[in-house]
Amino acid sequence: MDHSDFNRIYDQYYRLVLRVAQNYVQDSHYQEDICQEVFSKLYDKLETLAEEAHVRPWLLVVTKTTALDMRRRLKLDYPVASDGGEKTAETEFPLHDDPEKKILLREHQAEVFRALQKQNPEWLKIMICLEIHGMKQADLAREMGISLSNLRNKIYRARKWLKEQFPQGS
Repeated sequence: MDHSDFNRIYDQYYRLVLRVAQNYVQDSHYQEDICQEVFSKLYDKLETLAEEAHVRPWLLVVTKTTALDMRRRLKLDYPVASDGGEKTAETEFPLHDDPEKKILLREHQAEVFRALQKQNPEWLKIMICLEIHGMKQADLAREMGISLSNLRNKIYRARKWLKEQFPQGS
């Protein structure tokens, strides 16, 4: 398969990818972001998929992992929708939509950022690149000019320190 098949595959599977994303993220903007990321990954990987029969299962797995990654990155706190698509008060009105909670969360994040900056500015840069900008560890290590294992050690130490300083966040 090659890139000339991409538009046809996109048209065929877009709605499926969107439905899968809806099982993990309720916000329609995030669902669209997931779809865009999944199809971007597909475009990059398309030539390595030998048969079209592999596309659908690949899309399902990648959509799920991309959605779960986004939930983790954004710290979305509402439950994953069940297979039956049942909606509860928690899934319809997630906690992160409360303006007061958003303000408190922003203040807490600012406090964490200040503490991390004071403890180790490099850790702050690493955590912002990974958690806020969603950068991949390998890309960040390359950008910083360090090995991936060195970066992972720094991430481990930063997260350990954060858990010790802010136990309520774990």
